[in-house]
Amino acid sequence: MAESTATDTPTKPARYKTGVLVDLNAVADSVKSASAVGARYGASWLESLLSSVEAWRASAPVLGPYVIEDVVLGEGGYGRVVRGRDTTNGETVAIKELPAGSERRHSAVVREVAILRRLSDGGKAHPHIVGFRGYFERADKHYVVMEACMGGELFDKVTGGEVLTEAAGGALFAQLVAGLQHTHACGVAHRDLKLENVLLTTDGQLKIADYGLAHMHRARAEGGFETELLREFCGSKSYCPPEMLAAQPYDAFAADVWSLGVCLFALLAGFFPFEEATPARDWRFSKAAKAQLNGLSNTVTIFGFYSRPCPFSAELVELLDGMLRVDPSRRLTLRAVAASPWLLPADQRPAPAPAPAAEETEPVPKRTLSQGPALDLASLEVAHRSGGPQSEGPQSGDGTSGPPVLARQRACSRVAGSA
Repeated sequence: MAESTATDTPTKPARYKTGVLVDLNAVADSVKSASAVGARYGASWLESLLSSVEAWRASAPVLGPYVIEDVVLGEGGYGRVVRGRDTTNGETVAIKELPAGSERRHSAVVREVAILRRLSDGGKAHPHIVGFRGYFERADKHYVVMEACMGGELFDKVTGGEVLTEAAGGALFAQLVAGLQHTHACGVAHRDLKLENVLLTTDGQLKIADYGLAHMHRARAEGGFETELLREFCGSKSYCPPEMLAAQPYDAFAADVWSLGVCLFALLAGFFPFEEATPARDWRFSKAAKAQLNGLSNTVTIFGFYSRPCPFSAELVELLDGMLRVDPSRRLTLRAVAASPWLLPADQRPAPAPAPAAEETEPVPKRTLSQGPALDLASLEVAHRSGGPQSEGPQSGDGTSGPPVLARQRACSRVAGSA
């Protein structure tokens, strides 16, 4: 249920204009009290001024204590995000503005708000998840009020020419892992984790945003959440795991770990590991998956495509290899990711393992949660031939093209097997 309706009238509406927060009721009252001045200089100017103030007050874009400012922070197929301000404390907020549209759109917005509320249960936001402030409905629009992160997207940081060291990347990644751990602990899988959906504050804190495609698992009476295998294809192509692209039933938590691995790889390499994790669309994935089945390092193999030595430490290679396992039953759990030696201070790491250039990687512990049938390259190829979700266009490259360039990607969502 919305916290405010179109008929609500705030006690003290306000509007942000030319850098000044104006209390319109106070202005109107002050003008009315100036009747003596009007009597001296004539009433017409006073009536005109009062009429203008009343019209301004009636049209002021107010959502409870929040005022919408005429500053667009972002736009997309979903709608737009505008800047706003909390009139009770002056805090800058981000307001997602969505057209009401169909009943399906309404249900999607209500579901996202329910997820945001679960993530901030008790009213305390996690430090690495964008804070939820409120939800409002007006005649033809939905408004979701969120914490404003004015430091931009992690995508912009990566594509802006800045080369991150492993230490700098590790500090950011640790925050991302912490935010995702809280998300999963609340029974929520994000399903569209990507660099564009990771925001930064002005002081460099990282926060996960946009839970519009997230899945909220059903809570068990005895605690915890139901184990579910999902079939809906959603997310952004270069971040989607192979099992989802193959239209196989998938564990959304394991899918998030794959997307997390793509984020880490792109953060430090400056390019995607794959254009798409599907043998039908990307020669890189086919070759890397075969190398993985032969016990070779996925990460080192990818750099080898471009005749480059892998620049990463052994600990980072081991972590990336574990997150980018084709078979989700052998993919690292999020708990194992958080416990990676790579995230420890250098003086606390165990002795480094031998360089994994052409050697077998360490066995990866199997997940304790079943993700359905195990996957290998052959089963993926069969699944794609039988009609898994596929993007437009031919296979990307013939084995001689360069690495996949980082580019913004639009998320999509549809039930597997649907047109």
